[in-house]
Amino acid sequence: MIKSLKWLIFLPIFNFCCALALFLALLLLWVTAGEPKYKANESNIVYISDVGAVHKTLFIVIGTVIGVLYVVTLVLDYVLRRRKLLRPMERRKSEKPLAIAAIFFGFIACLGLILLTIFDAFNHSTLHWTFALIFFVGLAISGGFNVAMIALLHKDHPKSRLLKWSYRIKICIIVLAVICLICMIVLMSVCSKSSNKYDAQGNLSTSCNKEDSASAVFEWCIAFLFSFYLATNTLDLWPYRGANIIANELSTTMSQITQNA
Repeated sequence: MIKSLKWLIFLPIFNFCCALALFLALLLLWVTAGEPKYKANESNIVYISDVGAVHKTLFIVIGTVIGVLYVVTLVLDYVLRRRKLLRPMERRKSEKPLAIAAIFFGFIACLGLILLTIFDAFNHSTLHWTFALIFFVGLAISGGFNVAMIALLHKDHPKSRLLKWSYRIKICIIVLAVICLICMIVLMSVCSKSSNKYDAQGNLSTSCNKEDSASAVFEWCIAFLFSFYLATNTLDLWPYRGANIIANELSTTMSQITQNA
C-alpha cells in the first residue's frame, strides 16, 4: 500500500505540468504568430480566452483534464485521510465539512473551466465570461475551504512541515489570484462603460487599449498562479506513513550498527 500510495504525489505534479504546458503553449502560439489581434477591436495584448478560442481543441482537451484531475486530487486527499493513510482528521466535526465543501466548490470550478473552454470568447462571449467567473470564484472558495482544513490538520499534527508550508503557500497564491481577478474585472468594466471606447476607425481608443491590455495581463497571471496552486497539492498527498516507515528502518539500522560496534 505504501509503495502504491507514493505514486499519488505525481497526480498533482502531472496536473501542474498540464496546466503550465497549456498556458505556455497558448502564449507561445500567440507570440510566434506575430502577436496578432484576432479581432479588429482587440487590445495589443489579447486575453488568454481569445487565444484559447483560436486553438479550441487544445483548450478544451487540456482544460478538461486539468479540471477533472483537480477534483480527483481533492477527493483522494479526503478518502486517504479518512483511512489514515495520510495525516488523519482528528477534528471530524470541523475538518470533514471543510473538506467536503472544498470538493463541492472544486467540482463547480471544474464545470466552469470545462464550459468556458467549450463556449469560446468569440462565438459565446457572455456565456464564456460567465463560466470564467464561475471558475474563478469556485476555485477561490474551494481553495479557501481547503486552506482552512489544512490549517486545522496542522494543529492536529504540528510537527508536519508539509502541512504548514502547504496552507501558507496556498494562502499566498489565493490572495494574489484574488487581487489579480479584482484588477482584471475593474479594468474590463471601466473600459466597457467608456463612451469613447472606440475611435472613428472602430479600433480601441488609446486609453481603452492600455486598460484592456492590462486586464489581459492579469488574466494571464491568474492562469499561471492557478498552475502553481495545483502543484501545492503535492504537499498534501505526501504519504506520511511511508516517511515514518523509512525513518523507523533508518533508526533500527543505526541502532544495530551501534550495537555491533
